[in-house]
Amino acid sequence: MAGLILGIPFVLSVITELRAYRVSLVEVWPFCLLLAPSCLANWDFWFFVSLNMFPGLVAGVVVWWLAARFVRSLYGLKSTKEGFNFLLYRLAGRPRFQPFLLVKEGNVQQDEDNALRRVGGPGGLVVFTDSAVVTEKNGKLGRVLGPGIYQLDPFEKIWDIIDLRPQRWEFPVEAMTQEGIPVTCKADVSFKIDDGGKQSTCEEPYPMTEEAVRQAATSKWIREAHRTEPDRLLTWTKRVIIGDTEGTLRSILARCPLDQLIDPAARGEIQTALEESLRQSVPGVGAQIMRVALGDIKLEDEVTQQWIEKWRAERQRQMMEIKARGQAERISIEANARAHIQMKMIVNAVETFTRIAGQYGEKVLPQLVILRFIEMIRRTSAELSGMVYLPYDVMRTLKMLEDRIEGRKQEDAKED
Repeated sequence: MAGLILGIPFVLSVITELRAYRVSLVEVWPFCLLLAPSCLANWDFWFFVSLNMFPGLVAGVVVWWLAARFVRSLYGLKSTKEGFNFLLYRLAGRPRFQPFLLVKEGNVQQDEDNALRRVGGPGGLVVFTDSAVVTEKNGKLGRVLGPGIYQLDPFEKIWDIIDLRPQRWEFPVEAMTQEGIPVTCKADVSFKIDDGGKQSTCEEPYPMTEEAVRQAATSKWIREAHRTEPDRLLTWTKRVIIGDTEGTLRSILARCPLDQLIDPAARGEIQTALEESLRQSVPGVGAQIMRVALGDIKLEDEVTQQWIEKWRAERQRQMMEIKARGQAERISIEANARAHIQMKMIVNAVETFTRIAGQYGEKVLPQLVILRFIEMIRRTSAELSGMVYLPYDVMRTLKMLEDRIEGRKQEDAKED
């Protein structure tokens, strides 16, 4: 390129000076420098040759300078030198791998205002194992480039960069309970780019699929105009959290009363429902859920405290009512059981005394009555098992009394 720029004005200048010295071009062409006439050894000749070349050289420099300024203004480059280098690499090619871009941790490590970033190739591209790149050329999406070293085609530039590392967001969600009480619950969500079932390896520690990367790169939302950057732009990570997690959790919390949210078991069900909903929605942005957890529910407003006190008083009233009903039922059951026991003991006593009277008539010994009474107590206890419980001391006393009476009966029988 340099030889072409300098050679054409030089040849034209030599021809012009030769004609000025009235030298026939046939005499010097095509070996004008080898078979040079005497005028070629004159220093004045070469001075005028240089003088004739000067306008052409100035015109060439001005053209390059204007073109470089145009490129700088069109693409917003930081200097005219950046525009000049782009033109030179575009027309004459690159002498080595530079210039190149280094993509790492989801970002370009160089200055964002360089020509390769804003205009595009030709240039080099180095993508680390934790990132993926989607390119653009002529207003259309181009290639999906995973980790590796690449050559960017002319005017091919980076359109978006996707971070392949697992993402973890802790996001506070403000919602209303079923009673209208405002609460704040922190959602802890871990997710990453869909790996398509691939396993991590040393060469590819963060597996991905081209379709998932393309989905994530094109899943951008632009929010309301009054918002400022970067809050206005919803990337795939923000859509998983703000778009899916926040909306879903608000809907779930709105269906639950406050006492259910405080219950650990119910909160586990809410967490499971949130995780299932996210696993169904996030594949639309090329992501996959790894883990979902819920933080503590916070209540800080003064009006909210009044609601809580009212809710607590109502719950205490319900608890006292349930407790009173339980106590009444307990007293009724105890009274019925006591009456049943007394009736059973009376019936057993009547049967016992009737049987004794039938066997012995009027000759009834007191010891016999006592023994029969002890037997009646044991039988009643056995028949009403679960309702009547005789302590161990009572059973031991009855046993001792029975043994003593049996011993006297044996002594009386020996005396007779």
